[in-house]
Amino acid sequence: MTDGAASTVHPDATQLAGAAPRVLEVIGAAKSFGAVKALTDATFRISRGEVVGLIGHNGAGKSTLVNLLAGTVQCTAGEFLLDGQRVRAWSPHKAQRSGLRCIFQELSLCANLTAVENTRVTHPSLRGLRWKSRAVATIGRTLDDIFPDHEIPLHAPVARLPIGQRQMIEIARAFSETATKVRTVILDGPTSALGHEATGQLLAYIRRTARDSRACILITHRLDEILAVCDRVVVMKDGRIVSEVRNEGLTRDTAA
Repeated sequence: MTDGAASTVHPDATQLAGAAPRVLEVIGAAKSFGAVKALTDATFRISRGEVVGLIGHNGAGKSTLVNLLAGTVQCTAGEFLLDGQRVRAWSPHKAQRSGLRCIFQELSLCANLTAVENTRVTHPSLRGLRWKSRAVATIGRTLDDIFPDHEIPLHAPVARLPIGQRQMIEIARAFSETATKVRTVILDGPTSALGHEATGQLLAYIRRTARDSRACILITHRLDEILAVCDRVVVMKDGRIVSEVRNEGLTRDTAA
């Protein structure tokens, strides 16, 4: 954002988030690692069916905020709310049970396992007789929904696949559903290993899934992707949220 846009701060984000019920909120969140303040007085909210773009330079605090949302780190100060209810001990396990999924640039797939077996790692309900056929249906259906004609061999070890296909599996696994409904997906640099066509397919899917009331947080340095799919843009700098604006009439020039 420009310096002028960076002054547009909305502490409560009520109007920006719209009337849909909020899914996740952090209010006045702070996080310190020793003497280093990674996050200061951050208030972030996302509502059902909303796509929020999170941008900022390296070291701006994006990763710390995302890790707070994912439950991998705890706030030094501030509040965390799920569906408007205060949560005192948020964790990755609670996040998973609540339908929060994360897609990171560093792939979390087990390289020695197939796409089908990696799906079982994410979905504990895939067990017992015929778990493999159900896993095939789960990951296969989601891959087909997001990346039509992907031609990914589901029974090949992930280590044998090109990096782009691995990224597709990572994305599809996060959006796939079994016993728990996916409600919020955090995508951190999801298109870094994807080609032009696959990137377009993913962005189109993000918009479609938002119409089904899923919330998505998109973190990327590619402004065209932010402008294409996000309802709202949140800008971070030096551990603070310095701007929140609706993505209405924004261009590369005004968002740069």
